[in-house]
Amino acid sequence: MEKSTIAAALQHLMERDKVNTKELAKATGIPPTTLYSMLGKKTSQADLLTLKQLADYFGENVSIFCGLAAYERPIRLSDKERLLLTSYRGFSEEGKNRLFEYLEDMSVNPKYLAGKKKTD
Repeated sequence: MEKSTIAAALQHLMERDKVNTKELAKATGIPPTTLYSMLGKKTSQADLLTLKQLADYFGENVSIFCGLAAYERPIRLSDKERLLLTSYRGFSEEGKNRLFEYLEDMSVNPKYLAGKKKTD
């Protein structure tokens, strides 16, 4: 029996995060029987609230259970990272090119690299 998209996604996420069914049930409040049913059946249907609880627990979008999203965690940006991205989008092509020139210089300079000590 081929697993449904929901079952395959749930199994992948549980393996990825090294959580078993009982632990997942306790953490999400979803009955273990519901989780076992989702993992074992060929069904392609599930309660949306249950899928939302699971998606939230795994830090995913609920669309992962529909086969629409990659099995990756969404990128979470800090406020500073968001500011950089917003600023970049507001630059002209010349400004973007200039920024990449700075980036190329900084990416090879140990002074600016995390975990690298400046050599004198």
